[in-house]
Amino acid sequence: MFSYYYKGCISWDWYYPYHYAPFACDLMNCDRVEINFTLGEPRRPFEQLMSVFPKQSSHALPQCYRWLMSDSKSPIIDFYPITFRLDVNGAAFAWMGVNLLPFIEASRL
Repeated sequence: MFSYYYKGCISWDWYYPYHYAPFACDLMNCDRVEINFTLGEPRRPFEQLMSVFPKQSSHALPQCYRWLMSDSKSPIIDFYPITFRLDVNGAAFAWMGVNLLPFIEASRL
């Protein structure tokens, strides 16, 4: 569970594929589950930035990458939607909501 902090990155490819953290009750007996990770390869710097930046931050990338985040002909434009759902269930303010954005597929990026 804390391997990242004590041993370093155990997988460059794994990510948590959900928008919400699990409930504490979901973690009961998780110490009995055996999980095997494959290390994989780290992302290149601009791939990493394109994985976490919203399209409004594309100005921070070299010009040759910017079109991928904004042009309708980009093969990965679906990673950068103009509109998306905002789950404000239980939130007092919109900024407390969860942006339900698509997950980036590293193989396509």
